[in-house]
Amino acid sequence: MKKNIFVIGSLLSMSLGAQNKHIQFNEGNFKTLMETARKENKLIFIDAYTTWCGPCKAMAKNVFTQDNVADYYNANFINAKIDMEKGEGIQIASQYSVNCYPNLLFIDGNGKLVHRSAGYQQGEEFINLGKTAREGKETFPVKREKLESEGIQAGNIEEYLGLLNSACMDAASGLDHYFSSLNEQSFLEPVNWKIISEERNDYKSRELQYLYKNHKQFEEKFGAADVEKKIVGSSLGYFKDLLSQNPVPADALKQRREAFKKEPMPYQQHTLWELDLSIAKRTSDTKQFNTLLVKDLMTYSGKDSQRLNQYAWQFYEKETDKALLTKAEEWAKVSVELNKQYYNMDTYAHVLYKNGKVKEAEQAATEAIALAKADNISPEEYGDTSKLLGKIKAGK
Repeated sequence: MKKNIFVIGSLLSMSLGAQNKHIQFNEGNFKTLMETARKENKLIFIDAYTTWCGPCKAMAKNVFTQDNVADYYNANFINAKIDMEKGEGIQIASQYSVNCYPNLLFIDGNGKLVHRSAGYQQGEEFINLGKTAREGKETFPVKREKLESEGIQAGNIEEYLGLLNSACMDAASGLDHYFSSLNEQSFLEPVNWKIISEERNDYKSRELQYLYKNHKQFEEKFGAADVEKKIVGSSLGYFKDLLSQNPVPADALKQRREAFKKEPMPYQQHTLWELDLSIAKRTSDTKQFNTLLVKDLMTYSGKDSQRLNQYAWQFYEKETDKALLTKAEEWAKVSVELNKQYYNMDTYAHVLYKNGKVKEAEQAATEAIALAKADNISPEEYGDTSKLLGKIKAGK
C-alpha cells in the first residue's frame, strides 16, 4: 500500500453523477478498426493501457462510465481498448511512441495520428479532448508542427516542452536545436537549468558536459542536492549499454569503471554506488543490495524523503533481521522529519510496530490517519493504517 506519490488522489472520491452507460469498445483488430473508421468516416479512439496502470483503471471505472462521456464517444468515434504490452498492442505502442499510461490516441482510418494526450482526464476534459481531435485545429500534431517550423527558441521552449510532456513524448530533437542557439553561459539561467535538469540525459551533450565542468556555479544558484542528483543520474548513462545486457559482462564493466574515473563527471563515488545498487537489484543479489543501502543510503540520499521512505517500506515488507529493521526505522523517521506526509508516517508506524515499539506505533498510525484525512485521502487508501491501529488497540 506504500506509494511515493498519489497520482489520482481525491479524484476517485468525487461525485460523478449518473453512470448507467459506458463507452462501447470494439473487439476487432487494428486493421478492422481502420476499415470501420473509413466506412463510417470516423476517427478511432484508442485507450492505450496496461494491466498494472492505476490511472487507467480509474478512468475505465469513473470516466468511461459517465453518461455524457459514453454518449459523446459512442456517437463520434470507433472506440478501442488495447493493452500495449500484449499482441498487436506492442507494435501500436512502438508505432505511435506510447511511453506512459493511459495514452489517449485519436487515429484516422489510414492509421495517421490525429491527436493525442496522456494521463488521467476528468469527464468534461476528456470530452473536450475528443472535440479537439474532431475539429482538427488545435491538435497535438498541428501544434507541434507549428512550433517546430517557428524554430524552438526562448519564446516558445516552455510551450513546446509542455506540449510534448502532455503526451509523454521525447523532446530531444527540439531541444538539440534550442541549445545549439545558446551560448554556454546562458545554461546557468533558471529556465535553462530547469530544462537541463528535467529533460537532458545524454552525458555527452554540450549542456551536461558544461554542467560537469562548472557544477560549483550551478550548485551556488540551484542547490547542491539537486545538482548532484542530476549529475549522478545522467552519469549512469556512461554504463547504459552494459546495463542493458543480461548478465552484465563483468570484465567489460570493470574496464568501463576504470575509464569512468578518468571522465570529468564529479560525484563519481556516488555514481558508482548507484551503479552497484542497480546491478545488485538486477541480479537479485539481496545481500549485496542491503549491504549497499545500509552502508551509504544516508550518505547519498539522506535528504531524499521519498527514497528513504521507499527503502524503509521495502525492508519492512521483506526483512526480519533486527539490524535491517532498525535501519528501516531510522530511514522512516528521517523521511518524516524531512517532509511529513501520510505515506511516510504510515511507513514509520508499521516499522515501529514490527520493531515492537507499540506505543510509538500507535501514535504514528493515529497521526498518519489524521494526515490522510487532511489531504482528502479516501478511507480505502488508508485502510491498512486503520487495520494496524485496530490491531494495536486490540493488543494483538
